[in-house]
Amino acid sequence: MVPAYERRESHTVAEGIPTLGFADAVASLRDVGTDHVQLGQVTVTNPPYLFMLFLAADASALVACLGVDQRRQVDRVVG
Repeated sequence: MVPAYERRESHTVAEGIPTLGFADAVASLRDVGTDHVQLGQVTVTNPPYLFMLFLAADASALVACLGVDQRRQVDRVVG
């Protein structure tokens, strides 16, 4: 999962897409190593953000969280 989110982080930086906690989340995922994690997703409409939640395998703890601004996505749909 780490390589995929490293690529996604590079993409958001290259495209100038605002994020919250992306670098910290990737670092936390690296620290987890090969342990399994569960994914969760929360979508917020105002402001439009998509949050990815990375939970411990038994869902007892939050391992990491990152947010990606979705204004460009909203603009594509509305515009």
